[in-house]
Amino acid sequence: MAPGRQVIRRYEQLLGLPAGQLTTIADALLRLETPTRRQPSAGRFDGATFHITVEKISAGDALDGAEWARLTEQIESAPGLVLHPPKLWSVLAERLLTELVAADKLEWLLRNEAMSRLLEHPAARSHAVAACIALAEDGTSPAVIEPLGLLDVVSDGAANRYIVQQITHPEGEPAFQGALRAALRKIEYGHFVEAELRQLVPVVRERMCETPSDPGRIALSVEVARRLAGRAGQRSVLQGAVPRDPIAHWVWTSDRLAEPGTARTVSCELARLVQARGCGDVAELDDVLVSLIEEALYSSNPDRRLFHGQLLAATPLRETLGEAVLTEMTAGLGRRDETFAVAALPVMTVLDVSTHRTLVRRILASPGFSPTLRHAAARALPHCAGRFSEPVWRTILDRQLAQSRSADRLGADILRAIVYGIGTDGCTGLLASIRADPGMPPGCRSTADWQLSLDA
Repeated sequence: MAPGRQVIRRYEQLLGLPAGQLTTIADALLRLETPTRRQPSAGRFDGATFHITVEKISAGDALDGAEWARLTEQIESAPGLVLHPPKLWSVLAERLLTELVAADKLEWLLRNEAMSRLLEHPAARSHAVAACIALAEDGTSPAVIEPLGLLDVVSDGAANRYIVQQITHPEGEPAFQGALRAALRKIEYGHFVEAELRQLVPVVRERMCETPSDPGRIALSVEVARRLAGRAGQRSVLQGAVPRDPIAHWVWTSDRLAEPGTARTVSCELARLVQARGCGDVAELDDVLVSLIEEALYSSNPDRRLFHGQLLAATPLRETLGEAVLTEMTAGLGRRDETFAVAALPVMTVLDVSTHRTLVRRILASPGFSPTLRHAAARALPHCAGRFSEPVWRTILDRQLAQSRSADRLGADILRAIVYGIGTDGCTGLLASIRADPGMPPGCRSTADWQLSLDA
């Protein structure tokens, strides 16, 4: 039986962690592992505090992550709660989403779980679903994957239909990947009706056999196909569909982004380095640490990678693990082997360490690296600890403009991620130049415009 929030909060206090750091990760992992939500915490609904907070939001004031957590836990504890006028639910959901997509680290996680509680609430659900769909369709916002991914929380007819639509007829690559992420849980927990499953099969079968220039994309497609194949009515249709590509094979057979033996060996080596640097005792490896590292690096489910990485980031081992991962990445690239670096770069960002900034700068500002590694490096920069100066960003942008063709899916995503990173590093002058430059790819200009609008 999972411990209640009050027990986990006590551990946060004992360990001196920020309020919600362990509680929110526990809620997220529980939601990943089970089809049902956590039972609401016992306690009296504080109507006065609730209405003061709602009025604050209605007036356009921002809340911090902890305030959103408290508000939505109150909502969660009152499944019969009714708001008048009902559009107040939309106000809450839209405001929360607006803050969520601009937040990072713990502030992002707190808001992500708060939005999940709104999606699970009987009265708020339809408004929260509509808000997620509206944001995903907002052509001025690059935030597409997050609102679509959130729709995996509930078995809602409108949400289910929209996810199927964005897989079968996606409005761009981010919409396709966001819908695939949502489909993972929806298939596992039976959200889709049989007709919807049949719609997904031919599309996923075709996508999983494409040339995997983006390992994350092929992994998502194969993982969705693997779960579809677990449904009796779809199994025969997907037999023999997996290509010979190693990543596709590993995902299909073992839900890993690498050969299982390699994934385990690498995770054990990293755990050994962490234990040696932390306490000097490596006589016996910590199996829990090894498993957490393996999930954070190699799980084929992107949410599992994210939340296990965030759990590691909440431990005292965060910086030591970051140093160990950087050591392994540098050694691999020294052998001209990019495999580990592609898997590890996203984890370094989640760990909230800046030690890999120098390596990322080298990857993005120098020739000789593959588009796959450059893509991983570019996506590792937004919300990454540390900061590049504007001249460094200009060098990186110029190099990637020369190397990436914006008409190419991976190249366009590299450039958008770089512009997003310029924004999260606070280089507003460079953002303004990108927005005003008619020679810049449209995706770069729109991302710069959105970033600037957040500070307006």
